[in-house]
Amino acid sequence: MTVTEILAQGDAEYMSDVQLAFFKSLLEDKREAVQERVRANQGVCRIERQPDEVDFASTEEQRNMALNMIERDREELKRITLALEMIEAGEYGYCLETGDPIGLKRLLAVPESLYSIETMRIREAKLAHHTKVA
Repeated sequence: MTVTEILAQGDAEYMSDVQLAFFKSLLEDKREAVQERVRANQGVCRIERQPDEVDFASTEEQRNMALNMIERDREELKRITLALEMIEAGEYGYCLETGDPIGLKRLLAVPESLYSIETMRIREAKLAHHTKVA
């Protein structure tokens, strides 16, 4: 099934077996790509002795960037894993907070989405408010 075919389906087909299989495949492919990125960045983090301070500083900066990318990727892997678990439980495609459909366009853009756009806006606004207060 293609993206165009998924989008052409009506509301009655939302999270049908065909759509769930499509998103499961999409998430599995994304998981593999993210895992490969983590492996590549772990290679950058190998400790190698540098003969001069400039090389050491440059290597250390690259290592720090790789570590930050690994951390972001690991968080993404958690969301992907949760989305795959939700597919198995028959709960994928629905907002964790409200139970409303997340929507095909959002899931096609970010298949590991756990919240609807409206819920994410509210969550982000609350987080921004708490950050300002703290």
